[in-house]
Amino acid sequence: MKTLLTSFSKGNFFGEIIRKVCVNKVFILLGTFFIFSTTCTQAIDISKPSRICPGQAGTFTVTGLPGGTYRWDITITDVYDPNYLPQTTVVSRYIWESNSYTHTFNIVSGNATISVTAFTIASIQIGFESQLINKNLPAPAPPNNGTVIGCSPNQEIAISSLPALQNNATDCYFHCNYNWTAPSGFNLSHPGASGNPLLNAESIIFPSSPSNGNLGQLTISALYSSCSYTLNSSSSATIWYGPPIISYPNSWLFDAGSNMWQLSHAASPGSTSTYSVWSGSASLIPNGNDCYVTTTDGAVIELVCTNSCGNSTPYQFIIPPSSSYDGGLSQSGKRHSYSSI
Repeated sequence: MKTLLTSFSKGNFFGEIIRKVCVNKVFILLGTFFIFSTTCTQAIDISKPSRICPGQAGTFTVTGLPGGTYRWDITITDVYDPNYLPQTTVVSRYIWESNSYTHTFNIVSGNATISVTAFTIASIQIGFESQLINKNLPAPAPPNNGTVIGCSPNQEIAISSLPALQNNATDCYFHCNYNWTAPSGFNLSHPGASGNPLLNAESIIFPSSPSNGNLGQLTISALYSSCSYTLNSSSSATIWYGPPIISYPNSWLFDAGSNMWQLSHAASPGSTSTYSVWSGSASLIPNGNDCYVTTTDGAVIELVCTNSCGNSTPYQFIIPPSSSYDGGLSQSGKRHSYSSI
């Protein structure tokens, strides 16, 4: 939508912006002390890098300036301290000068904006465009792809977050410290040091008597504040000990006409699920941690979950034959749920 902007002059300067339907002409309105001249604005194209990192330079190219442009102003608003108002930089360019501008941003994460305003030789605004610039620093990748699995007491496992912090302008990673934290009872180490928490850890050591199951979170924090930035970011991975545990197994009738049942359970981190026919006859359609089972005469379906430590204790679902089922609905309209062993 085009916007009507108004400039005004005469004696003691006073006026206001008037918004109307845009017309392609200039007119003069005489008032007691005012002379108004009006014109229309149009959008301007600003091309910018796909990502700009704090403390780095970005080059912006301006195209699509409206006809009659004599001067165009670039205004960049950039956060430099979260506790204060943003810092504003204004640069003027004339139509015969370069249409590109390079700006070095403050070494602080957060959003910035760039706007371009076009003016005629009479300083009447005839074009405007504003765009948001994302300078937020990324969180490190979850350690070991999100799961750390231990299989024996005092086991030491290498930990990493890829890509590692590096001076990579594309991803906004820099040479800052990583701080690693694990639950109580775990130890973290790298050559020459150990502890919990620990800077720049390279391995985690399990306790001497861990229990089977979810033992908490391994957290990695990128300490951007240690290299002049203001905000840190973090991610985490689940720490699991021992073989998988099958939790919350459930079964329900999916399609009464074919006696198709859906089986499900809550999977342990880092595990895979395998369904098989333990007895009877049935066709199986595995779907991730679920499985669709179709049977006429009934069957027992066995579920086994596997991770790098081994197999879970098997779990068996009893699927009734179609002849013993009344169509899937009780008199109250709710589905029957057959128990599993």
